[in-house]
Amino acid sequence: MLINRRIKFVNKLSRQVRNRFILSVIFNILILIIIIIIFRVAIIFIIILKIIILIIFIIIIITFIIIIIFIVKQYL
Repeated sequence: MLINRRIKFVNKLSRQVRNRFILSVIFNILILIIIIIIFRVAIIFIIILKIIILIIFIIIIITFIIIIIFIVKQYL
């Protein structure tokens, strides 16, 4: 009777431990997926920023070339 009770207690304890382990694994996988999504969004954002900075740089270079052309035309 006492041994039977102890086995039931151990079974219940192992079931709780198993449930807690499964929950922690699911939680860790969710955190990993969220971190991967955040890194992907950050990489896409960095690429978009690089493209915007490149466009601004090209616009600045073109305006400098136009200004230099106007200055040269006025002196000629």
